[in-house]
Amino acid sequence: MWDAAFFAKRTDDDIIGVLTTGKGRNMTSYTTVLKPEEMAAVAKYIRTPRS
Repeated sequence: MWDAAFFAKRTDDDIIGVLTTGKGRNMTSYTTVLKPEEMAAVAKYIRTPRS
């Protein structure tokens, strides 16, 4: 499951790596959609704790 605990175990670089290369056949790379700084912002956002 992709929840806060899952992302707490991943680094920003881990997340950016998946955004860059994709994962399996269902999640393709986002390099044509997001710039590197946008990928970094996504990684930071999804790893930010929510109240």
